[in-house]
Amino acid sequence: MERRRVAEVCVEEDGRYGSGYLITDRLVLTARHVAEPVGAICQVSLLPPAVRGGAATAGSPRAACTVWVSSSHDVALVALDRPAEGYPRHPVRFGFVDPNGLADECCRIGFPDAQRREGGNADRVVKADLSWVSRDGRFNVDIANTAPDREKGWKGLSGMALFAKDGLLAVIEAVPPNFAGGVLTAIGVASFCDDSGFLDCLRRHDANGDIPDRDDGGQPVGFRDAIVGNLFFIDRIPQVSRIIDAVNDRSAPRGRPLLYLIPGEPDDVHQLVVPRLAAEEEMRRFLGRDTDAIDTIIEIPWPQSTVIDAPRAFRTELWPSLTNALCCQEAADVASVRRALDRPDAPRAFWTQINVGRSGPGHGELFRLWLDLWNDLGSLPGQNTVLLLVCLVMGDETPKPKSNPLLGFLKGPSPIVPDVRLLEVLEDAVTSRLLSCVEPLSPIERDHVRGWLDRIRLRCRQVRREQLDFLRMRIERRMPAAVSMRAFRDCVTDVLESPL
Repeated sequence: MERRRVAEVCVEEDGRYGSGYLITDRLVLTARHVAEPVGAICQVSLLPPAVRGGAATAGSPRAACTVWVSSSHDVALVALDRPAEGYPRHPVRFGFVDPNGLADECCRIGFPDAQRREGGNADRVVKADLSWVSRDGRFNVDIANTAPDREKGWKGLSGMALFAKDGLLAVIEAVPPNFAGGVLTAIGVASFCDDSGFLDCLRRHDANGDIPDRDDGGQPVGFRDAIVGNLFFIDRIPQVSRIIDAVNDRSAPRGRPLLYLIPGEPDDVHQLVVPRLAAEEEMRRFLGRDTDAIDTIIEIPWPQSTVIDAPRAFRTELWPSLTNALCCQEAADVASVRRALDRPDAPRAFWTQINVGRSGPGHGELFRLWLDLWNDLGSLPGQNTVLLLVCLVMGDETPKPKSNPLLGFLKGPSPIVPDVRLLEVLEDAVTSRLLSCVEPLSPIERDHVRGWLDRIRLRCRQVRREQLDFLRMRIERRMPAAVSMRAFRDCVTDVLESPL
């Protein structure tokens, strides 16, 4: 789900309003009773980027009108008069829940009446379980949030899009007038995405491509999502143990940042080390948070340009990313950042990934500035120990041009020569013990599969034991003796999507 696609839909004539979701660059999916009839003049407000410290207020209204209403379901499409800039034209991914009676957790955003404010509406994150209940494509949506204080406070959630993982699954139907929390009804996208009127509306508004990602593989959707969503628990044991031992070391100076270098190849998929660490109980206690990995270990994106001006990249990219994560002003100094790190609600772990094969001139000097900052933070008095993970990708990730004998006279792109200064700074940091280096990420072997599936059994309660045992047998038969994380992920995906 993309937060910036969440919409509030208002009908000008009678003031009806509800929630919606921008599924292309022009079309907003919402509830029929909110937007009917076809031709109704509407105002659509999209959410701005996420803000810290509370709910966001919907942005400036955009002129729109209703262009399609379902004849059999409580869904409709509203078209913006002008395409929203920065959004792709093709539809978002639609997902399909296996009709097995089991609950899939979903967490979405809508505009309940209880959150309304002068000058605009405010969003509310809704947590719920989505369960298939009927053959006509409807689901029960068991709302887990605390009910609003006043009666009719949930009004406005009608039309809210429900997601599980990254697939749009269903749309909330009419909210009862006196609803005070509990179970709502939603219509699944499988019930209307093949409707001729719906598809014709997409074509008329230049939505490129077909409805994407129809899940027709050999395994139930909930089963596949549960397995793929826990891939990060495979292997990674030496690296995780080393870092956890460090944060639990009571003899280490309190308040000093801990910096760790995690080397590996491009196919090792460093990004999966982060959720693995965030899921460990010892790390959760250290971080003091029990939320998603993206909120507990904050990414500081490394500049992607091959050649950079180091001081400028530090000033305009790395420093703003850090101060924004800590809710500091960009003009803050190092002492202010150190004080911000000691706040009870401040993140205590960060990570960044550097691709050596893409790092040309300037990256070495930028890395020196980045390490100097953390060294300066460590020289200042502080209470909270903070963790920085530097994921170092060794090897060339630059795509190789395809050979064509007819174009032999054309030269391919010039190869990137890694910045020698980057390797020198890395060596100096490890030698001086400013940066601790853990073991390179190792290959995944068949023996790891059983332990991985045993680890995730409790996290996949909707999956039966015999399903996991059968999956283990199929993976062990298919995978080679030792593979990278990327190859293992591809192997598991192939097994899950192939017919039984």
